[in-house]
Amino acid sequence: NGTIVTGWPKEMAWNVQFGSGLPEVNTVAMGNLAGTGSLEIVAGTSNNSSNGGTPDDPTHNLYAYQANGTVLTGFPTQYRRAGIWGFVGLADTNGTGYAQIFTGRDHSFLHAYNAQGSPFEKWPAPAYVKNSQPNGLFMEFTRDSPSIGDIDNDGTYEIAIAGKVRDPNQNRAVIGSAVWVLQAKG
Repeated sequence: NGTIVTGWPKEMAWNVQFGSGLPEVNTVAMGNLAGTGSLEIVAGTSNNSSNGGTPDDPTHNLYAYQANGTVLTGFPTQYRRAGIWGFVGLADTNGTGYAQIFTGRDHSFLHAYNAQGSPFEKWPAPAYVKNSQPNGLFMEFTRDSPSIGDIDNDGTYEIAIAGKVRDPNQNRAVIGSAVWVLQAKG
């Protein structure tokens, strides 16, 4: 009927001292994360500290809420100085019956979290164009969305995401774009 649901809206954090750009909620998704009998809401924001500070500055930018607006334990999460300028994807990639959260941030890692806000083992996954060259070309995920499915029909999910290709030897210049596909286990 157009009335605001009890417990909403929610205010998100912004790193006033070191944040770059405008504070925005860039992505929202719903899925069965915690098995509470209702869907949970996941939101990603552009909160970042790219204008200084340290990687430990409070840059919370991945939130998960119960339907009533209560934050799930373990959220919000952050990683280094990077904001979420793209989108989140939700899927049950490990057969638990609950969705996991996948997202890129504006740096060279793809992230995967469980319903408690904990990253999976081997995550975040470094997005090198060639795994054998960790100091070479890498992908950065801004304005990108992970897509999750079983592309090779082996019974397990893969994650595909597009991104910018950057060259660390040219001041991180964008030199192209690519699609990156990896296994759900990182």
